[in-house]
Amino acid sequence: MSSYLPPARERLRNLVATCVKRGEFTLRSGQKSDTFIDLEEVSSTPLFMILFLDVLREIVRNDVYDTFIGPSKGADPLVYVGREGIRHRQGTRAIVLEDVLTTGGSVLRCIEESGMTPVRIVSVVDRGCAIKLPAPYTPILSMSEVST
Repeated sequence: MSSYLPPARERLRNLVATCVKRGEFTLRSGQKSDTFIDLEEVSSTPLFMILFLDVLREIVRNDVYDTFIGPSKGADPLVYVGREGIRHRQGTRAIVLEDVLTTGGSVLRCIEESGMTPVRIVSVVDRGCAIKLPAPYTPILSMSEVST
């Protein structure tokens, strides 16, 4: 893997790295971890949103979608980037956003509850999700990139 990162992604990585906490944690998935990424500290800041949206724009550039959705806990600041005027309805094509994806359970529940058709799933950080997701999955950063 090349050490070059596009400027927005590199700056986003540096910002997310400031949110890494060490200790004993129980994740939303129920898993235990010695590392926790608390994106709530930065995810609603203008700098995070500018960097995240810059990277996201490149990821979804060729996707056809109507709106953005995300789980109700954790990614809340991320879901406010949806297009105006789109009513959430069955069959709406959605980009699914998650802050930190571990097992994928929150994303799957979000998709099921919304009734929307996922076009792509994007997480800020991937903790190593091993399940098959119902749409292409694109993590912006891996756990190893931000926790070193």
